[in-house]
Amino acid sequence: MPGLRQLAAIEGIAIAALITAAGALAVFGFAGSMGNREAAALVWFLGTTIFGAPFVLLFGAPAYWALARRDKATWLPVLAVGLAPGAFILLADTRFGLLSLGCGAAVAALTHWWCGRFELNRSPARRLGGR
Repeated sequence: MPGLRQLAAIEGIAIAALITAAGALAVFGFAGSMGNREAAALVWFLGTTIFGAPFVLLFGAPAYWALARRDKATWLPVLAVGLAPGAFILLADTRFGLLSLGCGAAVAALTHWWCGRFELNRSPARRLGGR
């Protein structure tokens, strides 16, 4: 798969991982709400998706793609990429930073697992049997 097509596929998978993580947080918001549960779930889902999408599209997926192109997309570097935005947010706000760390780790792990299922976590030469 040529480079930019691989990047586009990784971005699609990363957005799907973000939506999955946002759905899990929406369930948490629904279960933990004392008031309007549907509104709480919607706020958690939309807040996570809207806030996380720029990080996923502009930082996470391109960083994963760069790791994959160099055959370095293993669990440790991938999780480091997922945790990096949350680490910076943690400096400004503790609760929001901890939430971002958890969500970033979940999105990175899901992205890596799904990319492995579709063989997007390797360089094109290696997928074709080279090296």
